[in-house]
Order: sequence, then structure tokens, then C-alpha cells
Amino acid sequence: MGKNQMSGKYRKVLLSEKERIEHERRSILGQHSEMAEEIADNHPGDAGSETFERTKELAIDAHMREVLDHIDEALRKIDEGTFGKCESCGEQISSYRLKEIPYASLCIECQERIDGS
Repeated sequence: MGKNQMSGKYRKVLLSEKERIEHERRSILGQHSEMAEEIADNHPGDAGSETFERTKELAIDAHMREVLDHIDEALRKIDEGTFGKCESCGEQISSYRLKEIPYASLCIECQERIDGS
């Protein structure tokens, strides 16, 4: 597969993943709004549950925003022609790794070194 074909393939994968995550974020945020209205009408003891759920949702949302940032960065790299190169060592990131994590910016070896594995 040529470099342009590979870039086109990953662009489609990244855009699809971005759309999926954005849809999921909207769904979670919509559910929170509905739940907050219900709890406001219920017993005061439910506020603790609401706080826990809201904290969990905020953590999930922060993670989703981080992944979306990585996806946007990968799309930028496709446009620049630098997609698939490790930001640490400059080597090509394996197609296996990109298949699993299409927005990966580090090869497995550099990621493991950073993670301390």
C-alpha cells in the first residue's frame, strides 16, 4: 500500500473514531442534563449519587477530549506528511500499533520506555 493510500485509510479511520467519540460525548452530556433535572426534584440524599456520577462523567469527558486532541494531531500530521513517525526516535510506527491506536505518536519501544515497562 502506497503512502497516500495508507494516509487516506488512516484519515478515514481517524475521522470515524472522532465522529464516534463526539457522538458519545453528546450522549453522555445529554444524559447528565436529564439526570440533574430528575435529581433536583427528588430526595436530598440523591445529591451524593449525582455528585459521584457527575465526577465520573467529567473524568470520562476529559479522557474523550484528550483522545480527540490526539486524533486532531494525527490528522494534522497526515496533512503534513509526517503521520506514522515516532515523535521520540523518528522511526516508523508499526502498522500493527497504528491499527490498534491510529492516533499513536510513539512507537511501542518508546512508549514502553516512557511508561517504564
